[in-house]
Amino acid sequence: MWLTVGSAAGLVAGGAGVAVAVADDTQITACVGVDGVLRVPGTIEETMLRPVPTTSPTVGTCPSGYREITWNKTGPQGATGPQGEQGTRGEQGADGTKGEPGPQGLTGAKGDPGPQGEQGLTGEQGPAGAKGELGPQGAAGPQGEQGLTGEQGVAGAKGEPGPQGSPGPQGSPGQQGLQGPPGERGVPGVDGISGLQKVVATNKYPANTAGTTIARCPAGKVMFDSDYQVSAQFVPLLNPHSVAWARPFSQAGGALDDAVSVLFPVNNTNGNVTVTVTALCGKA
Repeated sequence: MWLTVGSAAGLVAGGAGVAVAVADDTQITACVGVDGVLRVPGTIEETMLRPVPTTSPTVGTCPSGYREITWNKTGPQGATGPQGEQGTRGEQGADGTKGEPGPQGLTGAKGDPGPQGEQGLTGEQGPAGAKGELGPQGAAGPQGEQGLTGEQGVAGAKGEPGPQGSPGPQGSPGQQGLQGPPGERGVPGVDGISGLQKVVATNKYPANTAGTTIARCPAGKVMFDSDYQVSAQFVPLLNPHSVAWARPFSQAGGALDDAVSVLFPVNNTNGNVTVTVTALCGKA
């Protein structure tokens, strides 16, 4: 049997010849003549092939003057094509058999209490119980109304006097009384001090000098108090009274009460030393 390649195997031989082939389960076998025509091995039939073999070839063997060729019926696995569109949804299948019950779930939260039901009928009164023991003393009741006053009894003996109570609050001051008559004139007192006057005397002593500074009260006045200050030009004096000494004296040779004299023994500093004497004078 002769087959064209287009109808039997989809193969086209080179040149202008016609290709024929036959296929078994695994391979395709064909015989190629000098004119490029493929012939299927098997029983020789009348064809347009020239020359026609004079003997029938054995299966799988080409006649004399032909070359046998074979190729696989199935080619290598091709690349996977693109995903096709999803088909229409099929009809729902029949329900399956019911499965076994699952394990018991957790206990749910306790619900809110329902409304209170109606009160039931009162049952019959039961028999009286045995008398109980005497209960505890109850609380004292409210005081009753005062009874009638009885007759006055005999007067009792006089008790001892109690302790003296605390003094009460002071009362409000009373109204001012009338002014009394003027009293007798008292004895005249000693005459006071008058005509107070401060007298100041100042001396400045250069280095390595000494002297006396005197504050004198005016005539007719006496000295009541005195004081003095000593200051140095370059050296602070912590205690001026340790470098000068004062004494009262009298200007007229009487009582030592009208002048004060301050003695400055020596100025051993590099600057001036100032001595200031103050006397408080007045009429006695």
